[in-house]
Amino acid sequence: MSYFEYVFSGVLTPEFEEKTNEIYKQTTENFVPFSIHKYTDEVFSEDKKKRTLVIYSQLNMREYLFNKFSGSGLEMRMYLKQEII
Repeated sequence: MSYFEYVFSGVLTPEFEEKTNEIYKQTTENFVPFSIHKYTDEVFSEDKKKRTLVIYSQLNMREYLFNKFSGSGLEMRMYLKQEII
C-alpha cells in the first residue's frame, strides 16, 4: 500500500506554531484524509527551537498543505512511499 509523507521543518515562529495547532485541531475534531505521524521540537539555541512536523496521507494533499504553510519560511519535503515486494 502506498502513501504520501509530508515533512515540514523550520524555526519555530508564532506563525508556524499557529498553523501546526490548526492542523492538529483538524485531525482531532474533524474527519480529514491525513494524520500527524510525528511532531517534535528541538532546541538548537537558547531562544530558538526547530519544529518538525510529519504528516501521512493516502491522498495527494500537496496543494492543500503547501497553501496552508506557504509564506512560513519552512522546508517542505514530500515523499511517495510504496511497498515493494
